[in-house]
Amino acid sequence: RQPRVVILSTGDELAAPGQSLETAGSIPESVSFGVAALVEASGGQVLDRRRLADAPDQLKAAARLALDTADVVVVTGGASVGDKDYARSMFAGFGLDLIFSKVAMKPGKPVWFGRAGRELVMGLPGNPTSAMVTARLFLAPLIAGLAGRDPAERLAWRDMILTEALKPCGDRETFERGRPDGDGVAGLKVQDSATQKALAGADLLIRRRPGAPGLPPGDMVPVLDF
Repeated sequence: RQPRVVILSTGDELAAPGQSLETAGSIPESVSFGVAALVEASGGQVLDRRRLADAPDQLKAAARLALDTADVVVVTGGASVGDKDYARSMFAGFGLDLIFSKVAMKPGKPVWFGRAGRELVMGLPGNPTSAMVTARLFLAPLIAGLAGRDPAERLAWRDMILTEALKPCGDRETFERGRPDGDGVAGLKVQDSATQKALAGADLLIRRRPGAPGLPPGDMVPVLDF
């Protein structure tokens, strides 16, 4: 059957799309829409999307309800080390057992994954680009596997020819956002993970190994549909 998924978006700063201008310091909640589409494309069923303030009691109540109804709970935001990073603690009272707590990757280092009883919980960063990259790489194959599909189908990397040079990679595995360019691929000029316009323009992820040197046009790179 289709795995049932609940998406919880956390953060006092989040407002419904179209309402952020009404409250100073707020931003539109956008991540849950992309994550929901990705879940459905991978064979899952989204039962609910909820926007939650950074209130521990409210978060714990939402976690309990989600665990009672879903097979997989996805929580966005609150994944770092700030005073209001409650994403893991909201599940602590339900026996959360972490499988991994972060990943040496860029963007998306704070992504985490665990089990609370029989249910699975995935924590995505609040940054939209980091959230969507990690959801594409971790959540999509998870949902596909739970739905009875081959998870590898959601990680179908292929090689394409670079049409523009790439800079050297840092010390973490990096997934640069790219776009088709003729018969090849070009990295986006803006790789800042906080820039949503660049996220909207990205159709491919380009995989870079830690410490990889700069690459000239004409070299082959592995890419994944994004």
